[in-house]
Amino acid sequence: DAGPDITCSITAPTQFSASVSGGTAPYTYEWTPYEWLSDPFVLNPYANCPDTTIYTLKVTDANGCFLTDRVSANALPYNTATEIINFSFPEQTGTATIDDVTHSIAVEVGYGTDVTNLIATYELSGGATATIGGTPQTSGVTTNDFTNPVTYIITAEDMYHTQEWVVTVSVAPFELDAKCFLQGPFFSTEMFPWLNYFGALPLSQPYNVAPWNYNGSEAVTEIPNTDIIDWVLLEIRETNGDVTTATESKIIAQSAAFVLRNGQITGLDGTTKPRFDIPTSQNLYLVIRHRNHLDIISATPLSFADGTFSYDFTDDAGKSYGGQLTQTEVTSGVWSMIAGDGDANGQIDNNDKDESWLTDFNSIGYFPGDYDMNIQVNKSDIIIMWDENGGKASQIPE
Repeated sequence: DAGPDITCSITAPTQFSASVSGGTAPYTYEWTPYEWLSDPFVLNPYANCPDTTIYTLKVTDANGCFLTDRVSANALPYNTATEIINFSFPEQTGTATIDDVTHSIAVEVGYGTDVTNLIATYELSGGATATIGGTPQTSGVTTNDFTNPVTYIITAEDMYHTQEWVVTVSVAPFELDAKCFLQGPFFSTEMFPWLNYFGALPLSQPYNVAPWNYNGSEAVTEIPNTDIIDWVLLEIRETNGDVTTATESKIIAQSAAFVLRNGQITGLDGTTKPRFDIPTSQNLYLVIRHRNHLDIISATPLSFADGTFSYDFTDDAGKSYGGQLTQTEVTSGVWSMIAGDGDANGQIDNNDKDESWLTDFNSIGYFPGDYDMNIQVNKSDIIIMWDENGGKASQIPE
């Protein structure tokens, strides 16, 4: 008796329930066809046929007498899909982009993530399996190097259909959380945005001329925030040493940005922090340049946490390399960049009075000689700013 019909699938083998009586033992057994059977020469083999199949069991006794019986192995429907339904890393910054047409996945991970040792968690089509370079993968367990795009081979439940999926991992830019004050427009506890208030701020960054010669294309269609004081030029320097080694040759990035009345540096939207899409591996130092204040550089490396490098120049003179030589105390315990460097040569001297200020005298608008940044170039710029700061100089390592 070949037993009752069975139900099986390619991924879930099912055993027959045949039985023998009569005749003379020992018996021999043969199941036909042989395909998809664990062993066609035992009484009750396992079947994992992909299609419904009629099997015949032939039993022969010791005397050569034989009988046959048939049984149906009814195949369950099996899945031919090879999809990656979802895909993620614990370190990612947002949802992965899965393209079912190109069979590609793009994932961004946080700045500082070691992409050589990532563990992916994913969901595949029912019954499907994944391999990379022939190595079986387990969601949430297997580590892989995603320095370059990685190709997953997804094999469907039927073990016949396959599909390549390419996963590309990118590292997010880091954010810069920086703060500084400008002496010129500082009043009481913060800066006042006179240039912004009177519509004098340019829509394009002003550092594309000498002495900066910065060729960045930063521009806005309108000034995005009423708290914006002015444009500043940011410079990131990388070195494995202290600030004295952070020379001009160590510059790895520059960006024009806005400074708000509370000293916060922002990107072009006037709200979010500036972002830098550059790899780093050593100490970072921040230079802040302004068109008529002495430039400053962080005295110590920027601190890093959760994808953000941070530095606040305002709470201690020593935060700027050179200390009180490079920052001035605008109110008790609050420090700012020093006004009066009209020609931006790093020194406050007679040229800043006789050339920069005198050339712009009595002008109204956005001018280097307007040291207090109230849109008017007048005697107060000299009496209040230049006279106080004459002889001071920037201390940035060159």
